[in-house]
Amino acid sequence: MNLKLFQQECAKKILIVLRDFDERYDVKERITQLILQDIHNLWKEIKKPEKYKDYSPNRFFEFEFITLSHKFYYEEKFEKETNELRSRLTKNNFDYLFHHVAAEKNVPFDGISLYCKQLWNDIISNKDLNIPSQKEMLANFKCNEIKQNALLAVQNEIESLSLDSASKLLDNFKNRCERIQKIVLGKQIIIFFLTI
Repeated sequence: MNLKLFQQECAKKILIVLRDFDERYDVKERITQLILQDIHNLWKEIKKPEKYKDYSPNRFFEFEFITLSHKFYYEEKFEKETNELRSRLTKNNFDYLFHHVAAEKNVPFDGISLYCKQLWNDIISNKDLNIPSQKEMLANFKCNEIKQNALLAVQNEIESLSLDSASKLLDNFKNRCERIQKIVLGKQIIIFFLTI
């Protein structure tokens, strides 16, 4: 989709961060080789525009691998490495992460709105980008979010019911469960309408 939507004058940077890296046991070159092999295998399988079918992924992407130590076991080293990575996001750094991006490809601030609108129109009109799995993933995410919010609203009632029923039989168990259910369903309906 990137090939279809964007001009390819310069390679797009793909930064792969290897977290919890331990140089005593991990070999960066070996991990890098395995990931690049996977990328090349995936590249062979995807459908590409005819004019790009014989190109390798390296024609369109610049891959860079960075390692970060384990945050808890090597906290000082992790902080140092993340600060180094953060500094590479600053243009005045000699090792600027996006050095490959030509200045003329940048969108001027006052043109961002028009650029995003045009890009969105291109995405909407391109049937290949209308991927059902993306919709399903978004739907699952929203459903889980609604469920979590609803459960938070009745968390105290559930804990109270659980404690009370653990020690004795409750005459009003059914009523309390129905009350919790009504609160949850009411909360879900409200959230659902708010998100539409």
